[in-house]
Amino acid sequence: MGTFASIDLGSNTVRLLVACKEQGVPLRICHSSQAISRLSEGLWKERKLQRQAMERTLEILRRFRRQV
Repeated sequence: MGTFASIDLGSNTVRLLVACKEQGVPLRICHSSQAISRLSEGLWKERKLQRQAMERTLEILRRFRRQV
């Protein structure tokens, strides 16, 4: 019936959860991954997201896209 994905983008970790739904069967987790992004690194000192932290996070999201 369908596949559903959710991404939790936190200040330190990015998580991916993929769930599959088949007719007559409860929703089940098909795949899950997590990676440390350290997105908030340098945020408190500089008051803005750092380019390197954003690039790390984008690379994780690209990797997750290949997994789905």
